[in-house]
Amino acid sequence: MLKNLLLGNKYLQPLYEFLFKVALKGMNYDRGHIPDHSGERYVLELLQKNAQQDKLMIFDVGANTGQYAEVVINTLKKDFQLHSFEPQKEAFNQLKNVSNAPFFFPHHLAVGSEQGELELFYNREGSVFASMFPSSYQNYDISLDKSQKVPVIKLDDFCKENNIYQIDLLKIDVEGYEIEALKGCKELISDKKVQMIQFEFGIASIKARIFLEDFFFLLADYDIYRILQNGIRKIHYSEYAELFLTTNYLAIRKK
Repeated sequence: MLKNLLLGNKYLQPLYEFLFKVALKGMNYDRGHIPDHSGERYVLELLQKNAQQDKLMIFDVGANTGQYAEVVINTLKKDFQLHSFEPQKEAFNQLKNVSNAPFFFPHHLAVGSEQGELELFYNREGSVFASMFPSSYQNYDISLDKSQKVPVIKLDDFCKENNIYQIDLLKIDVEGYEIEALKGCKELISDKKVQMIQFEFGIASIKARIFLEDFFFLLADYDIYRILQNGIRKIHYSEYAELFLTTNYLAIRKK
């Protein structure tokens, strides 16, 4: 009787909708774009704590103007090398000025599944809304109506050419192009050369027609976690996980 009163009751829908949104925020959904709450700093601290090697190798794919690079530089105490990739011209011009330290390597490149050239769409110079997919975000009143041709490389090729044999943390935030970037390093992944992968999944994935299930399939040798402000929460795939809210996830190679 009580169950019938509670479930599907039209009068309780405003309450359920409110609780649903509160629960999502509590689980850190839709907070991947907020640096102080995204949990990215915690991931770096976790990496540093568990690392056995003397120097860490970190890749920042989709570096924009260097927001994440600054977090890395200000957080890590261990020696590290940071390779930051950003294809948009104005964003890269800001990125390259983040640091002149010898451990920082900015690259004016996009990362994908094939080497070549692609069209990058954006709403304004230096914007975080830059994607390989022409789209508009009505809720944000943003339209990606500008574009420029950008060079694209595969991480497998890049690492071979630069004698890089392991990536300790691969961070990817490329507005729906994450799967293509991962396909471009499938050799590194299959050879167990990438230990941790941080990726974003959210509204841009709708435009790309990408699902969270695609990451579970491609990263079958990894455990996948939702990143919280002060920790990580392991998730097991189900339809309930398909939430197109900007959220950071962490894939850790299974032992």
